[in-house]
Amino acid sequence: MPKKPVRTQKQLLTENEDLRGRLAEAEDTLRAIRSGEAIQVSDTETDASFSASRPRARSEGYRSLIAVPLNAQHTPPSALLVYRPVPHSYSQREV
Repeated sequence: MPKKPVRTQKQLLTENEDLRGRLAEAEDTLRAIRSGEAIQVSDTETDASFSASRPRARSEGYRSLIAVPLNAQHTPPSALLVYRPVPHSYSQREV
């Protein structure tokens, strides 16, 4: 079996930060699916619940997001995620 390359502490910390951000983002998606209601983060820079994902949002260039559960028969649970490059509060009409 080939050996995996040794990673530096800095590489591991970067990977850990990225994984934490992905997990936090997945938590918003899962919350939307479980609750059946849209979950929004109006401003990634000021929402305390989004702090773990903030570095990823900065690097990917979005400031707000919404996760809307999709309810369809004969399909696995899923959600539509919409990202915006500026802070935004999604109205009921937009959802």
